[in-house]
Amino acid sequence: MNKAVNETMFEHAWRYFEKHSDQRVSFFNFYILIMAASSTALSIILQNEKLYYLGILLGLFIIITSYIFWKIDQRTAFLIKNSERVLKNIEENYEPKYHIFNIEEFELNKINEKNNYFFKYKTYGELFRIIYGFIASIGLISTIYFIIRII
Repeated sequence: MNKAVNETMFEHAWRYFEKHSDQRVSFFNFYILIMAASSTALSIILQNEKLYYLGILLGLFIIITSYIFWKIDQRTAFLIKNSERVLKNIEENYEPKYHIFNIEEFELNKINEKNNYFFKYKTYGELFRIIYGFIASIGLISTIYFIIRII
């Protein structure tokens, strides 16, 4: 492959990677903002029994919103993996000492061999899924709590 085509493909894949990586972090930041506001609302609802019906709705909102953002994150991760695949192919044209994308998974696995689950390095996807699941479980617990308190 000639140098001009290689550079064009690299620029295209890199911009694609950068756009979707930035988008992923922006979506996550927006999710955290929504959940911070939701947790503030939950704390206010907990102080007023007349608002417990709203607590049920808010708990369901947290669960549904967490699910939607998790699905958006899955889609964005898929798009990022596509650009990584192209960048890995381009890297194959260069000496291994210049590889970044091609050695990342190997290096991560090598580091993680020495650590137990809690000390292993996690990917963004793994960490985001933990957070989405944790916050969704708070929504579920809140919903159950408010239903029990109303009954």
